[in-house]
Amino acid sequence: QVDENNKFNVNYALQVEEFTIQSIASTGMSVTVTPALRFNHVGAPDADTTPTVLSNGTKLLPHLGNLTRNIVIRSENPSGVRGHTLLTNRAVVDIRYVQYQDLGRTRAIPLDSTVITNGVVTSIGTNQIGRYPLHMHHVWGAPNPTNTGYQFTLIGNAINDSLKWPMTLHGSHFGLVQQNVIFGGTQLTGAGLALEDGTETENLIQENFIANIR
Repeated sequence: QVDENNKFNVNYALQVEEFTIQSIASTGMSVTVTPALRFNHVGAPDADTTPTVLSNGTKLLPHLGNLTRNIVIRSENPSGVRGHTLLTNRAVVDIRYVQYQDLGRTRAIPLDSTVITNGVVTSIGTNQIGRYPLHMHHVWGAPNPTNTGYQFTLIGNAINDSLKWPMTLHGSHFGLVQQNVIFGGTQLTGAGLALEDGTETENLIQENFIANIR
């Protein structure tokens, strides 16, 4: 955990680590990872410094997120012109267990969008608005005469090493956003999950894990 004095200190060295599972013991009780961990990752302690155990027996252990999926959407060259995804209008959106890797073109610095005047491009911007890794842009979803269920679903996805606002809900309502893993990586993202207008209504956002956001 980051102490209060360093929450906005971009030079503060976080103890977040990325690793690959090398093997899992046949008992399932131990995991070997590579590279070796550099820090101790302790769970939540009680006042007497013993590990916190809830009344139902759950131990509050260190947070761990799986960033790997077998369906991957990635930028061909993360250092070049990055890819991004945008879903809008009547798109039928039901995205589950997809890995979004090294995406997003908009950076978390002042915007500089292309200007078009009377149909003519008068200036070409260097930081266009709205090129987010996973961008739900004014999604109505399919016609829903019974007014049941969700207008869109984003479940179990992993978004890793993105630029500004890895997951963005913009003017999109009545969606289910559940059990996604969003990892900021080395980039400045400003937020992990953003509600762009602040008017987004009746979205159920639950059980997501967002970490390493600068």
